[in-house]
Amino acid sequence: MRFEILPFQTLLEEGSSEGYGGGLWLDNDKLVARLAQKLGGANADWCSNSTCVEALISHQPLPALGGIELYFERLASDPIGSTVEASA
Repeated sequence: MRFEILPFQTLLEEGSSEGYGGGLWLDNDKLVARLAQKLGGANADWCSNSTCVEALISHQPLPALGGIELYFERLASDPIGSTVEASA
């Protein structure tokens, strides 16, 4: 995994350690926490899956100071996630 655009490659390197067989092991939980701190700033505490579920799925107000919710609808014509049915 690499950050090609954002300057966060050091976050990956800080969380990597040598794993079994010589490969690198990345602690995903620590990486997510560091990304939340870096990207979320003062609202880092709200960068969690439970915040997303509570706010976006149940349409509750976003508790983060100055936070807003954005809802998008995927169009049926959008090829992302769509499946192609085989014709008989």
